[in-house]
Amino acid sequence: MARNGSGTMSVTNTFSSGTTISSSAVNANFSDVASEITNSLPRDGQASMTAQFKAAAGTATTPGISFSTDTNTGIYSKSGDVMGLVVGGTEVATISSSGITDPNSLLLVGILRAQL
Repeated sequence: MARNGSGTMSVTNTFSSGTTISSSAVNANFSDVASEITNSLPRDGQASMTAQFKAAAGTATTPGISFSTDTNTGIYSKSGDVMGLVVGGTEVATISSSGITDPNSLLLVGILRAQL
């Protein structure tokens, strides 16, 4: 049986103590496990995803996309069609179809200085 939407997999066949176990029932369990391993994404980058990457929406303090060594830095879904860019748990920019907004005016000042 495949994994459900939460990622939980159920075993096809279960066995009780004192009963005979058939090879076909065990093989069915191994086939299901093998299929799920095949459908898993390798952590070392040997294969790419074939569908959308869907992250948790997250918040400014716990972004949905972050780093194992820096969990309060990353990207989160601020609202519909608006992404927030967070550093150290503080939003430093929002990105939408209107462009980039900098709540601290630091990013835009740096870009303007670079243009001068």
